[in-house]
Order: sequence, then structure tokens, then C-alpha cells
Amino acid sequence: MAAVHPQTIREDLSHVRWICGSSCSGKTTIARKLASECDIDVYQMDLYFGDYIQHAAKEEHPHIYERFLQGSYFDAVYWPKEKRRAVNIGVLQEFFCLTIENLRHFGEKPIVLVEGLFLPEMVHEVSPKENAVCIAVTDGFYPETFKERRENLQEGQQGYSSEGEEWLRTFLDSERQKWLRAHLDDADRLDNDNPEVWSWIRDHMVEGARKAGIRVIKNDGSKSIDELTEIVKESLQL
Repeated sequence: MAAVHPQTIREDLSHVRWICGSSCSGKTTIARKLASECDIDVYQMDLYFGDYIQHAAKEEHPHIYERFLQGSYFDAVYWPKEKRRAVNIGVLQEFFCLTIENLRHFGEKPIVLVEGLFLPEMVHEVSPKENAVCIAVTDGFYPETFKERRENLQEGQQGYSSEGEEWLRTFLDSERQKWLRAHLDDADRLDNDNPEVWSWIRDHMVEGARKAGIRVIKNDGSKSIDELTEIVKESLQL
């Protein structure tokens, strides 16, 4: 995988601000509010994951290929913990490199705000630490936010925003159904496994942000989304 830290890339991305965060941390809602308030373009990484996966090459993106295209996506619940963590980190690294490529041709406004699940230490390689924040939802608040997101998806309140996102959602739904048909006795394993996976990724991101000097903002439910938005706005000087 090509390096992403040459000075030329840092200069190309001088107009970019970053919100990284764990699943259900509120980063997407905050980014959308900032887009409206500050008149900036938002690059929502989730919308491009389907495109990243569909165009992944085994040689260039081995972790994406192994995680999504080799065997069943949900077979990872049987992988040893260390292997699953290593592959997930590799996927995030490869997603980030693909995002960097897209950003060179994205946005018409002076500021582009990138929000998504990515590694703060990689952001630090291409952008000043003051241009990024990391939002981390706490263990006590995560089940509530995760439940709300699942209910919204089931009720169709979160429509597809891109063909890539629609492809990914359809792909994961299909993989889930195939996996459940083959592993009826382990049906509960998927839901029970999810919080542990996301908690570890969150902790990894928080550690990386602190080492890189990037501000970590905790979402424990004590602040409203408007209050969190103001904190992010001030931190990124928008």
C-alpha cells in the first residue's frame, strides 16, 4: 500500500478538516449540522465504502479483499481475536488511502469536512493535528445510540445517500442472511459480538488520537447534539 504522508499530499489537503469517531458516536449528525451552519462540503466516508469494496484489488487492498470478498463477511466472528483486529485495522488503513485519492477531486467550497471511521494517526500524517477531532461514545451510552440507529434503519428513516451505500447495505444484508442459514445455532453470536468489536476499535482510535495530539471529545449522553456540534466547531475553527 502506498504511503500517504508526502508533503505534497499535506499541502493538497490543507483545506480539509476531519471528524473521526466510533460507530454511533454522533459524527455524521454533527457533520451535517456543520455543513448547514458553516457552508462547507462534507465527505461522508460511509457513502463510499461500497465503492471502495467493489473496486478493491487483492494485491493493492489485501485486507479489504479478505474481510469482504473472500468467503463470508460474517465468518470473522470465528477468527482469532488478534487476526480480526489486525484485518480490521488494515481495512481502515486501506479505506483511508482510497479516501485521500478521492479528496483530491472532491468539493467546491473552501473547506471540506471529512467524517467517518478512520485512524487518527493516519490523519496526523497528512494534516495538522488542529484540523482534526475524535469523537468517542462511552460504553454506557453506546447501547442506546446503537439501538436507535438500528431502529431507524429498520423503519427506513435513513435512506441511501449513494449507490455505493445502497450496494454495501444490500451486500451486508445478503451476507447476514446466508450466514444465519448456515449457522442457525449461532444466531445470537452476531449481535453479542458487535459491542466488543466496536469498543476495541473506539479504544484504538482514542489512543491513536491522544498520541497524535488530536482532541478527543467524549459523547456520554450528557451533552446535546447541538452542544457537541459547538465544541467540534470551535475545535476545528469553523
